[in-house]
Amino acid sequence: MSALTNSGGSDKFVVRAWNGQSIRMRANRVCLTDLCRAGETGSGNPIRFAHWFESDATQRFLQHRSAVTGREVFAVSSTIDNAENSALIVRESERGEAWGDEVVSLKLAGRLCIELEHEIYQWYAETRVSQVRDTRIPMLPAHAGQVKSAAEGLVFIWDALEARGLADDRDRIELKRDLKVLHTALVQTTTGQLPGTSNVLSPMDKLPRFLGRAVDVDAPLTFVEWAAAYLTGDLSSVVNKYDTSLGREMAKLYRERHNDEPQTTTHLSVKAEEGRKRMNLPLFGMAKNGNAVTPKIYVARDWDLFVVAMRHKGVIAPDKAAELLAECQQFRAGMDF
Repeated sequence: MSALTNSGGSDKFVVRAWNGQSIRMRANRVCLTDLCRAGETGSGNPIRFAHWFESDATQRFLQHRSAVTGREVFAVSSTIDNAENSALIVRESERGEAWGDEVVSLKLAGRLCIELEHEIYQWYAETRVSQVRDTRIPMLPAHAGQVKSAAEGLVFIWDALEARGLADDRDRIELKRDLKVLHTALVQTTTGQLPGTSNVLSPMDKLPRFLGRAVDVDAPLTFVEWAAAYLTGDLSSVVNKYDTSLGREMAKLYRERHNDEPQTTTHLSVKAEEGRKRMNLPLFGMAKNGNAVTPKIYVARDWDLFVVAMRHKGVIAPDKAAELLAECQQFRAGMDF
């Protein structure tokens, strides 16, 4: 689906096209009338909203969910916002278009065709991830309740995708990464460990952490130094074994991101030199195979490229990549991706 956002005050909605039919999302509700039209043009399963809504199977489902959640099945109102109308289905007028919440819209999409159902799953997943990223959680201490709600939303998407067998490696990496970030933010918010949430921590305690270890953000590291400092023994050994291949991939990724060559130990900035001294790291080139080399070094904001390089070379599994990318995201907060 391609997306188009229309902003009109409280009437803000997003429109996506599927098989030539526009489908609107608004306040985390999907227009069920649009879904029925999309089903007619897509799968050869023409269906009218009224026929679907009035069917015995749909009514049993809606009544059961209403009893479980305590929410009204149907409401007629000009306000679609979920905060104002908690009904499972809201209609703008007696004969107006019907808008369903997440579960209802997914239920109808599944009745129409699996391709449309998958698109709606993806749509909700992208919307939730976008909302989480827009909060820039690592930058500002969020209220614990807000972080918890965002995490529960991602868990809902994750469970739904996995239960339907619709998740691929990209989905798993993105969702696990964001869940890891939310989990870290929730723990640090409630314990006062986010930057600015405590004035009693020591200078070492106030340093950011990567996999539980303190990070000196002014100390750029080589790929091998980063692996030795932060990765487990097995992964660190793999990086050391394939450092040449991984190093080339990392340099390529850095050039694509910054349109510039990576920094080396030959010409260190004052900050970088002081940072490497603090970590007792060499300031100049090291000897390898009898030849002098000048290693490329990278600061924390680009450590996510280490993980991407390892994935490109197939030396790290998707789950581990998701964990490491979640840890790296704190160093990218507030930057343009």
